[in-house]
Amino acid sequence: MTVVPKGHFVVYVGEVKKKRFVVPISFLKHPSFQNLLSQAEEEFGFNHPLGALVIPCSEEAFLDLTCFLTEQPNGLNSNATGHNTSAPLGKCLHAFHGVRAPNISILKYLERIYKYTNCSPSCFVLGYVYIDMLAHKHPNSPLVSLNVHRLLVTCVMVAAKVLDDAHYNNGFYTRVGGVTSAELNRLEMKLLFLLDFGVAVSSRVFKTYYFHLDTRDVH
Repeated sequence: MTVVPKGHFVVYVGEVKKKRFVVPISFLKHPSFQNLLSQAEEEFGFNHPLGALVIPCSEEAFLDLTCFLTEQPNGLNSNATGHNTSAPLGKCLHAFHGVRAPNISILKYLERIYKYTNCSPSCFVLGYVYIDMLAHKHPNSPLVSLNVHRLLVTCVMVAAKVLDDAHYNNGFYTRVGGVTSAELNRLEMKLLFLLDFGVAVSSRVFKTYYFHLDTRDVH
């Protein structure tokens, strides 16, 4: 039997097939991890069939959460395998990577989103704010052809939920953006964690980005 390092505990994660993880006890202090524990309690009560805590979420969602927690400045600096090292910053946008770059330019992709979702122009400004925030927070995770399209549609969708009184749901955005429902739901959660759920910006910040985009020649 594998020895669990001091200060860590075992969890099993998965919606169908369960995979074993060793995580630091410090994760228990974070509200996001506590939310997963609440889900586990609702589904399994106190009778966990594998002899350890079972968390009923996808493995990808769990890894996204642990990646987020390992980057926090409050001492949550252990990864989900039990080693005391921070997750590589360069992998923070890895969830947005596709197998190959889409056969559509960024400009055409943005025009497609605007045409079919009928979101307000302000959503694109706020989406740009999100991307710039990520670029400053995670400088070693660059925007590349494999991730930029997925990041764009996710940012605009989240911005529409923040700004627009009426907006389409995730299912509609999957058809416009060319991604699956499961993928877009996962990307939305990933984006929210990377932004620390700071999706609302001040009017001053919004105006700064608006005037910056308005003065740029995008053609």
